[in-house]
Amino acid sequence: MVLLASFMLIEARSREALMPLRIFRNRSRSGAYLVMLCVGTAMFGMFFFLSLFMQTVWGYRRAEGLGVAYLPMVGVIMLMAGVSAQLVRRDRGQAAAAGYARLIGAGWHASGCRRSTSTAPT
Repeated sequence: MVLLASFMLIEARSREALMPLRIFRNRSRSGAYLVMLCVGTAMFGMFFFLSLFMQTVWGYRRAEGLGVAYLPMVGVIMLMAGVSAQLVRRDRGQAAAAGYARLIGAGWHASGCRRSTSTAPT
């Protein structure tokens, strides 16, 4: 936190900043940056914990298909990236960003609410 605060202070005083703080004056852009930060953070956490779950509960081995198990999810992410790019061009992304964030949150909530039927030891 100290490093982040010092970076922001240096950038605010610099004439030629690496990240000009004026880009955060636009509320739509700031909201999009915040949503992308939350999505990225949650996605990295999801992949980490989902890997642990697949290994301990479902018994997948790292070299024997854990990567293959992610292929459907990666395919959907790639497909929806193209679809969302087309939708954002139509409505400039303002309505789409809020809807996508809700959809992603509902999907993560639904996947977390499932109960495991495995008999693997915990």
